Amino acid sequence: MQSRVFQPGIGHRVHFDVSLDELRTLVKEYRERGWRPQLMLGQVGSSDFRCVCGFRENRAGTQWEFSLGINQTELEAEISKRQNDGFYPHSIGSFMETDGNGQRESRFVVVWLDSWQGQ
Repeated sequence: MQSRVFQPGIGHRVHFDVSLDELRTLVKEYRERGWRPQLMLGQVGSSDFRCVCGFRENRAGTQWEFSLGINQTELEAEISKRQNDGFYPHSIGSFMETDGNGQRESRFVVVWLDSWQGQ
């Protein structure tokens, strides 16, 4: 599978070493600008979630959604629900979170796109 991250004539912005809170803010800001996520890669070797994320102009008007901090059960339910709505997981990142009882659980960050068009 080939992925084109940068395309001539399309506005792009890449952010490095982004926390969960920063990612939440960036997603909101870029959505308001009419842009969409293009790339999200989790960084390894950190005790908390950090990622590299890229956003691009959404000239094609591709519909997209974003899930932040969902667990495995929620992810599986979201995949089924969103497939029925025509969305697919474009980018998935994961991190570990400790609950109040000291149990560690995988959490996921997902960018959903509504079609394979407008890549």
